[in-house]
Amino acid sequence: VLAWSRGARRALEQREREMEGRLLRQRFDYLWSHVTDIVLVTDLESRVVDANDRAVEAFGFAREELQGLSIDQLLAPDTERRRASIHEQRGGRFETLCRRKDGSSFPAEVTARVVEVEGRSLVFSLARDIGDRKQVERLARLQGALLAHLSDAVAASDRELRITAWTGAAERIYGRTAREVMGKHALEAFGSTTSDAEVARLRASADAGEPQRYEVVHHRADGTPLDIEMTWLPLRDDSGAIVGYLAVNRDVSERKRAEAALRVEQERLRLALEVTEVGVIDGDLTTGTLHLSPRLEKMLGRATLTIEELGRLVPPDDVAHVGAQLHELAAGQRERIEAEHRIVLPSGELAWYRVSARAVAHDAAGCALRVIATWADISRERRLQAQLVFSDRLASIGTLAAGVAHEINNPLSYLLANFEFLEERLGGRRGAAQDGEALAAVREARDGARRIAEIVRGLRTFSRRDGDGGPPSNLDVRGPIRAAARIAENQLRSRATLLLDLRDVPPVRGTEHELAQVVLNLLVNAAQATPEGRPSANVIRVTTRLAADGRVALEVSDTGCGIAPEQLPRIFDPFFTTKAVGEGSGLGLSVCHGIVEALGGAIEVESTPGKGSCFRVLLPTQAARPAPTPPAESAPAGKRGRVLVLDDEPLVCRAVARTVALTDPSEALARLARGERFDVVVCDLMMPGLTGMECHEALGTSRPELARNMIFLTGGAFTAKARAFLDRVPNIRVEKPFDADELREVVARGVARTAQA
Repeated sequence: VLAWSRGARRALEQREREMEGRLLRQRFDYLWSHVTDIVLVTDLESRVVDANDRAVEAFGFAREELQGLSIDQLLAPDTERRRASIHEQRGGRFETLCRRKDGSSFPAEVTARVVEVEGRSLVFSLARDIGDRKQVERLARLQGALLAHLSDAVAASDRELRITAWTGAAERIYGRTAREVMGKHALEAFGSTTSDAEVARLRASADAGEPQRYEVVHHRADGTPLDIEMTWLPLRDDSGAIVGYLAVNRDVSERKRAEAALRVEQERLRLALEVTEVGVIDGDLTTGTLHLSPRLEKMLGRATLTIEELGRLVPPDDVAHVGAQLHELAAGQRERIEAEHRIVLPSGELAWYRVSARAVAHDAAGCALRVIATWADISRERRLQAQLVFSDRLASIGTLAAGVAHEINNPLSYLLANFEFLEERLGGRRGAAQDGEALAAVREARDGARRIAEIVRGLRTFSRRDGDGGPPSNLDVRGPIRAAARIAENQLRSRATLLLDLRDVPPVRGTEHELAQVVLNLLVNAAQATPEGRPSANVIRVTTRLAADGRVALEVSDTGCGIAPEQLPRIFDPFFTTKAVGEGSGLGLSVCHGIVEALGGAIEVESTPGKGSCFRVLLPTQAARPAPTPPAESAPAGKRGRVLVLDDEPLVCRAVARTVALTDPSEALARLARGERFDVVVCDLMMPGLTGMECHEALGTSRPELARNMIFLTGGAFTAKARAFLDRVPNIRVEKPFDADELREVVARGVARTAQA
């Protein structure tokens, strides 16, 4: 029994060992087949003895192909050195590259151990594919390099906004090292003054999954303010829970300064363009699109134009010249152009612009791709130039008229004087006529001469330029109206009947020359609005009356073609005209408007197309000042005196001599020098040699009593100096052509004053 028991126990132990061996083998087989790491078994000659399923899969060889392969065919060349070390140390760990059957490779971490199996030394190698880990490491190194060289400051914080990461860029921007800010609150690290309420709002938005991007002011360690563009977003763990926050801060201080400087420069440019009334066009010739600056956009009502649309804004008269220059610029034949031309605005108004264009980009063939052009509004400049030319022309006409009036007045003076002398001798004034027919002829000639005198007087009115006409004075409007009517009579005669209805009205403040010019322009406009050939069917009427508001109303009305309603608001604009080319400059009504406004008045117009127009000038009244009345003087009956006549025209001297029975003045100056006595000096104001003004000055020193008794004959062509002289001295003046009775009377008074002295 004892023997059986021992045998049974040994058998039982044997079975248990066999069962444990089978179980161990099953477990080994399971691990051998399902382990995720590569297992290679090699002998001491580095020949593969066995490999697990993962090795077969990883290397791409069949199990039978792997068995017998040298380890050098599966691992990197440096394996031999490491293998010797493993044999010596009975194991080891290293990283290497594993080679697949297709020639590709993958990194692996190898753990090797020498094991004795049934008296045989085998090397068990466990290789783990570390490709993913290497990729992560490479990415980590790359990210580290990026963070190290990133220009933006990157900082991480925990949920309580305590700094957990601080990059080199953050140190550079904020002047605080990572050691200084680690664990501190983000607001302190950034030098931020953001309120707690604002931080709470931003955190709530970030927690909701919305990255926050905004601009804020931070401060460097030295207190320097920083303009920061900040992006703030949450950091989450694998479960999605927020574990912290990431801030990416960009220093935009320099950009802000540049933007501020740019805004200043842009504002300066804008103001300069506005002050100089300059617009800018940026032309893309590849597309034909023109981009307009705000000023031109406002003027034309559009932000862009095509080249064709711009061409349609240029009047036909200017297209050829401007188009040729633009073509040369586009073809690269010239670098820039300078031109002045007109533009038809959307309102229909013509405006003048000075254009300076330059090509700023060219293609390989030299043709322009982009053109920048400045447009300066020179309408005011053109208007002033035209008005200056117009004024100069009027001044020239006035000078010519003054010269003509002066030259006509001298012969006209002795004509009238001689006609009156003949009339007297023929008995027309002092008794029965000896020859009635001769007397009638003399009277007709005298009336003709007087008519010429009226025309000349009108010319003299228009000859007084602004600088020569003296200051505004109390003026009876009827005088300038009659002067203008006489000048315009010839032009009106073939078109209409001129009717003057000049009622007595209070005086206005102005100059005869300016008001006559206004009336003349209105009369000429009325004539040009009336067709020729039917003067009896058309009427041009000039009336004066007192308006309801107390101003003097001067109206010029016609029965002509009238003015279209849409043109009425613009008729006083410079250069605007409804007349055909060559019939008007468009400045007449503009000049009238300027004169009337300068006199404190207003000019209005009413018009009905096909029926005529009425222009109304309203002028404020001026309190009339009574003209000084010379003391009533008369020479004693039969009193005779000596009269010295000074005139550059001998016939005038003889006519005066006949009229007042005076002596020949040929040696007048010599007689004065010798102290010869005269009662009165009748002197022409304007003479080519010694003027009447110079004669008065000389006598004022040597013979003051004779200077006070000088009578001046004036024939027009007054200079500013002459007019100032006449305004200054109280001496009597008689206008040429003089009336015989008037001249006798003033000479007689002069003789009487001398006798009384």
